[in-house]
Amino acid sequence: MLTPAQCRAARAFLNWTLVDLAAASGLSRASLNSFEGGHGNAKADTIAAIQKALETAGIEFTEEPGVRLKGQKLEVWRLQGKDVMAKLSEDIYQTCLKMGGELLSTGMDETKYQAVAGTEDLIRNQIKRMLKIGVKERAILCEGDRHFVFPPAATTYRWIARELFGMIPTMTYGNKHAIVVYGPPVSVVITENEQIAQLYRQQFEILWSLAKTLAFTEEEIAAICEKNLPLKAPVD
Repeated sequence: MLTPAQCRAARAFLNWTLVDLAAASGLSRASLNSFEGGHGNAKADTIAAIQKALETAGIEFTEEPGVRLKGQKLEVWRLQGKDVMAKLSEDIYQTCLKMGGELLSTGMDETKYQAVAGTEDLIRNQIKRMLKIGVKERAILCEGDRHFVFPPAATTYRWIARELFGMIPTMTYGNKHAIVVYGPPVSVVITENEQIAQLYRQQFEILWSLAKTLAFTEEEIAAICEKNLPLKAPVD
């Protein structure tokens, strides 16, 4: 059954307003707004009318549940639960293993990232696996943030001015773009589409060109990373 989240995502893909969907479905804006907001229980015929209008416009609904446009690979899904960061890490690894390229990260606060990862071993494993397949990361941090976790062999950091720093972490890799919402609860929304991923890569390059190289040598960054997250887990 069509969900409010799928409806919102489908409208975004079509660049439709509620007015557009109302015209296509024959429903009132109030009814659509109520459904998308999750207010009350929508009638089955209301949901059916919304779904038919969106499908007629070229939307396909997947089982995850997700959304995509007919004729191209375009899917959106959400990761949730205690192991959400482990699932994201695995998706990044498997996608990069298959497609290569690099990992582009913005809006990162690695103090929070460590906290929501659940276990430092997850991050250690992520570093080792990405190094093994030769995929590096470029990450943009807020100017002055010195909590580096990923060593220079794995990640190149730059600082960007606070007014340009996005507070929501995003990652672009392969044909995917992920948005991390710290919550609570922590969740990740992943979009899989080459054109969308390319758009975010272009936006990243603009921010990267505006960002500053860190005022540290690689040896100093490596030492800070080792202090924040020793690559070898301590032995009791």
